Amino acid sequence: MEVTASLAELLEEREHLLEIAQWRFGSPATAERVVQETYRRWYALAPAERDEVEPRSWLTQLASTIELVGLEPVNPLVHRFALACTLGDVPGLRATLAGDVTLITDTGGHLRTTPHPMQGADQVATHAATLLTRHPGTHLSTEPVNGHPGLILRQAARAVAVITLTTTPTEIETIYIVLNPSKLTPWHRVVVA
Repeated sequence: MEVTASLAELLEEREHLLEIAQWRFGSPATAERVVQETYRRWYALAPAERDEVEPRSWLTQLASTIELVGLEPVNPLVHRFALACTLGDVPGLRATLAGDVTLITDTGGHLRTTPHPMQGADQVATHAATLLTRHPGTHLSTEPVNGHPGLILRQAARAVAVITLTTTPTEIETIYIVLNPSKLTPWHRVVVA
């Protein structure tokens, strides 16, 4: 029971910090970086230092004042991939991919795709550009996805695709695209009235 309560408190605290950081910076991806840095600094404290402060207040104050100068930037390769997708730039998209890149998608979403893995930079670049480019009213943003570089394709506040990328320093090796609406609910944005 205590473990469940602690987990619920941690998740609530994390949501609270994300809200603060998103309010400050206006970007879910930046908010995620701020929260990760906030927790990194918390766990870098010695146990005696942590005992001297009230955790929620300390974390809230840091998240609301932290500066991003010097933090590790979001993977520029992911930004190049996102821009190429947005523009429908197949050669630009191809330039971000490993020659033997693999694309894996699920099915059941509103976007048409193949249920079988696809391999090879030319085929993957063409398919990814078709799948993720210029759908009316959609927006593609770079955001961490389960701790990996990723992108979210949203129509208004609703996620229609979640993309996870595995990368080397110079190229994308694997692209996982989730399209099934029942798996996308956690990625919908809350619209504040």
